[in-house]
Amino acid sequence: MPREENAKADSLSKLVSSLEDCRTRHITIHYLPEARTPLAVQPITTGEDWRTPIIKWIEEELLLENRWEAARLKTRATRFIMQEHILYKKSYMHPMLRCLSTEEGIHILQEIHSGCCGAHAGTRILANKALRAGYFWPSMKQDAIRLAEEYKNGVKACTSGKDSPQWLILKPTGKSKSLIDNPQRSTGESPFSLVYGTEAIIPAELGIPSHRVMNFSEECNENILRENLDLIEELREKAFLRIQRYKNIMINSYKKRVKSRSFQVGDLVLRRADALEPIGKLDPTWEGPYKVTSVIGEGAYELEDPEGRPLPRPWNVHNLKKYFA
Repeated sequence: MPREENAKADSLSKLVSSLEDCRTRHITIHYLPEARTPLAVQPITTGEDWRTPIIKWIEEELLLENRWEAARLKTRATRFIMQEHILYKKSYMHPMLRCLSTEEGIHILQEIHSGCCGAHAGTRILANKALRAGYFWPSMKQDAIRLAEEYKNGVKACTSGKDSPQWLILKPTGKSKSLIDNPQRSTGESPFSLVYGTEAIIPAELGIPSHRVMNFSEECNENILRENLDLIEELREKAFLRIQRYKNIMINSYKKRVKSRSFQVGDLVLRRADALEPIGKLDPTWEGPYKVTSVIGEGAYELEDPEGRPLPRPWNVHNLKKYFA
């Protein structure tokens, strides 16, 4: 029989021989409890959190089995709204705050506190800054306290020694963003808004988009920026008036604590003993009396001793007090 006509029989014989080999072959399976090469993965949250009951009630009107908890949930849910399958909270400061899980909220706080634009702010400022960025979760204040406490403990560990602690000198890498986009007490506005007429966003808003980032329109934003630049003079004028009012408050507060003293030519005064050199515990704290011979400027006087010899230099009123004979 020609070879080309016997191809089918040859194939069958080869197949049988291969099956026999498989029956006699031993395959060893090794179990590896962990990967041989580490892989970088991004953790995701798939479980339920504090948002789940609210979302179920808003979308499906599903309530909890407990009657009292269900009534409480219905009342609480009136302060929330769903947009494009994302839960938002109605705010008194902003149109809406995006609701985050606790893990996402801690990530936002870490970015604000010690990230690339971190300011190591205090607890209240840290939580308020997260609110201004457009985020909300129920435990944000407690998380801010815990994060600030962890940083506080970390700062204590940065001293060089117990007996003679010295702060580590760190070279600054640039101006902190918090000094730019935080409202200042003296002006009531952030330096960024006084220059550009609008507020800046933090980098964390790009990773977890807030409501204003998700609803961003380049054309509308450009028009609003131009309008804000036209109105920025009024904003700067209000900031200037606030600065003047703030300075007046500081001046009045200082004057309340200061007891003004003045002397006339011929008055007898006592001079502070430690004005020139340190004194001992049992030494008198005042010397004199001295006589005022002339008034030099505001709060400066020339003195002479009881024998009529002038003292070598003028003396400030803070180092003098009235002598009562």
